[in-house]
Amino acid sequence: MISIALLEALIALACINASTDVFITLDPINDLEYTLIASHKDIYSDKHESLLTCYTFDIYPEEYILFPNKTILVPSLNRTYEENLYIHFNDHLRICNPFEFIEDYLALASKANLSLKYLVQVGLGVSMVFLFIHIVVFVLVPDMKNLPGWNLASLCFSLFLSYFVMLGTDNVYVRETAGFCIASAVLVQFFFLASFLWMCIISFDIFRSMRTALDNLRVTNKQFKIKKYVINSLISWGVALVFTVAAIIADNMEGINESIKPNFKLYCWYKTKSSLLTFFCAPVFGIIGLDFILFGFTAYKIFSNKSKLKTQQMIKKRSLIKKNCLMYFKLATIMGAPWITALLAVSFDRLWLWFLFTALNSFQGFFIFITFTCTKKVRKYLKLKLLKNEERQQ
Repeated sequence: MISIALLEALIALACINASTDVFITLDPINDLEYTLIASHKDIYSDKHESLLTCYTFDIYPEEYILFPNKTILVPSLNRTYEENLYIHFNDHLRICNPFEFIEDYLALASKANLSLKYLVQVGLGVSMVFLFIHIVVFVLVPDMKNLPGWNLASLCFSLFLSYFVMLGTDNVYVRETAGFCIASAVLVQFFFLASFLWMCIISFDIFRSMRTALDNLRVTNKQFKIKKYVINSLISWGVALVFTVAAIIADNMEGINESIKPNFKLYCWYKTKSSLLTFFCAPVFGIIGLDFILFGFTAYKIFSNKSKLKTQQMIKKRSLIKKNCLMYFKLATIMGAPWITALLAVSFDRLWLWFLFTALNSFQGFFIFITFTCTKKVRKYLKLKLLKNEERQQ
């Protein structure tokens, strides 16, 4: 299950618009696991007992005909239902799934789920390769060893480890061993949150640089400083650790509401949508929101201070400012676009949007490599290094 944890995080958003206290439908994450509709005395008092145990199916207003005697006809199913065999809410109807429809749905869901699983595995594998290459290039190229370079390398390192653990969780032994199962869920939570926090640190660092450049007419020094990097590390790893420890405490605390209890040992990830939303989705979307707020302020600063950028003192630094801002936007897009796509997938419930979200999220390592590693500066340095090695061998 952890191999499609990225999908689970976004499915949790659906619970915001769903009345889960009354109705719980088929779980789209796992086609082999279903949740029955919950009972509610007021709603089910005059309904057939089958509605308490069957798998449910929602009918839209244009998909059924309601007769004066409150019997409904569903043309697509060629079936009629008496009043005690359906639940009416917000112009929608909820009925028990016909058995033959369940079989068709399971076949389609199984095929889609298998395709998504393979796409995730391929994407994570490709991303790991390119994230590793980025880290190697970072070690080899001196010009990349400034503070932004160290921050980006730390982000890549966090993503690499989260992807590594996610792929490892597909191992049957790991999934069936409680200790390994819990450890994998905890590590994915920690490293994935850390990667988003490193993105936030990069965003804030560029925002601060832009503000300093425009307010004081100077560009801040981006050379590596161990003190600043240590502070950045404490923030990213520390905040990620706080949310991870909170999830562990909730998982082991007696008397806590089951809806927000992670139960890592069952699925090697969060069991309920409420716990997923509380300990994972909330911080992730909070960080993404903060990133785009910082980008908005940075863009506003640049466009509202065009006159300062045209001064003789800043004319040489103008290209550097715009270059940093562009880098900021690219990173925010790479890390944030998949989740915007996921919001669209939740809103419109289109399978192709879920595939697009999965591809964008799984191949993030590749996108980072293309955007930040394959630069003219890096290519020039590696080319010169290669020529020097050839000359020495001759």
